[in-house]
Amino acid sequence: MSDVPQLPRLPTPNTPYERELNRVLERYLRQIAASINNHSQGSFAAFSAVSATKPTLPGKQNDYIQNSAKEVLGTEPAQYVVLGWIYADGEWLDVTAQTDGTE
Repeated sequence: MSDVPQLPRLPTPNTPYERELNRVLERYLRQIAASINNHSQGSFAAFSAVSATKPTLPGKQNDYIQNSAKEVLGTEPAQYVVLGWIYADGEWLDVTAQTDGTE
């Protein structure tokens, strides 16, 4: 399967409105093309990947899955939240953020 082109061919704009419309359309079409191309290569990054638990399936380097069941963990003053997981060096690693414990 060949990649979707990153630069769409749009008509030449003649007015300020058309120039702005082309600018916005090109940005969105590039994002869509990148997502389709990532998906065709099997990358989780192509999806709005969300999970309530750490993934068990293998991923590709730098794939990221957002945690849909965030909760404050740890004890004060070292409380944190697992924001998601990133696939690096053959394993899923926690992506965490420190919190003040009120989240």
